[in-house]
Amino acid sequence: MEIWVALVGGIIIGWVVEWVVDWLYWRRGVEAFYATEAELRSQVAKLSAENEELRQQLTSAKDKG
Repeated sequence: MEIWVALVGGIIIGWVVEWVVDWLYWRRGVEAFYATEAELRSQVAKLSAENEELRQQLTSAKDKG
């Protein structure tokens, strides 16, 4: 009987420890991911605008030349 109590107790303790580690890791990881994503999206928007501006300059330079 003691072996079954130890087995069930170990399973429950292992599950709780795994849940705590996952919760702490993913909670921090998701917040950092969202911050990085927002920064990268703003960089993409800025570079897209710069790219369009340079394309227009190139087109106007070709038309003049």
